[in-house]
Amino acid sequence: MSFKLDDIQYNAALKLNAEYRYHNFVQGAKKGLEVFVLKKDEDDILFLETDGDNGETISVLPLWSHERFALNYAENNEVAQGYRPTAIGLAIFLESWLPQLNASGIEYAIFPVGENDCNIVTDEDLLRDFEYSNPEQ
Repeated sequence: MSFKLDDIQYNAALKLNAEYRYHNFVQGAKKGLEVFVLKKDEDDILFLETDGDNGETISVLPLWSHERFALNYAENNEVAQGYRPTAIGLAIFLESWLPQLNASGIEYAIFPVGENDCNIVTDEDLLRDFEYSNPEQ
């Protein structure tokens, strides 16, 4: 269940820099208890590629805290054309998806709004920040 997001909040969040959008993502995911990925079909999830610190190519999974942010990316970025937002329960994502993706060396592009405009984080970063700001608090 996505959290309520009015047009003022939506537009303001899109204008934040990557660091503030990361914090917005954590807070929004806690509030809505879900994260969003982009999918074309059941087996086709959008992954992006970026250069790692040592020049190697890293696969990253873009994540958003609200369906509208994910849809905005899909509609405004050629690489995501044809993809639709899909919700994943936060607990399922943290307990099941993260360990599986980590084993494959996947990192996470948090709340991208344009090409290369986001924070790239590891599963350790996400676990730390979601434990720090536990939705039960």
